[in-house]
Amino acid sequence: MNLILLKDLINPNDYGIKSGIIWWATDEAKSDYGVTDEELKVIGIISTTLLISKKLISDLQRINQTLKTDYGLELIIDDGYRSPELYNYAAKKVAEKKGQLASNSLFNLDKMPHAFGTSVDVGLLDLLTGERVKFFDQQKDGIEASFLGYYDQFDDERSKFFVVLQKLVGKVFLTNNFQYGSKKEVWHFDYIN
Repeated sequence: MNLILLKDLINPNDYGIKSGIIWWATDEAKSDYGVTDEELKVIGIISTTLLISKKLISDLQRINQTLKTDYGLELIIDDGYRSPELYNYAAKKVAEKKGQLASNSLFNLDKMPHAFGTSVDVGLLDLLTGERVKFFDQQKDGIEASFLGYYDQFDDERSKFFVVLQKLVGKVFLTNNFQYGSKKEVWHFDYIN
């Protein structure tokens, strides 16, 4: 399956969509989870280039244009294709650091939606400041903040801001051939077309 799929993967940056590198190869992952370059090589990560299925690109370009034109935001792809080996490795690392429950809540090891290249984890960039715009805060609010509806229970301005941004991101993706993933993370969308 993966060999056939690999020929259909592209770098979103080549099509005007900002993307980072494979998150598990970042300095943050290395610091937070003890990821090493040697371990990444063992599971087949020889390039840090983030890839997605090329069939997503026109819808992502449309989403990005809507965000830019209507809201002064830019789309960033934070994660795309993830091999089954990387899925298992990442789930193991999270379980070691945060426990098996946290790992189970974040990784769908049965379906592995990122393994098809048609799932994306997204972020936002403010076009005026060039800064990332948070639409949840897992570091401050815990892993629960990653899921739809978490901030609905609070009435403070920060929570209201997160709710508005999450609804905006959801609306733009859901009207452009994506749906939320089975875990209902605010940043994860699966392509449905």
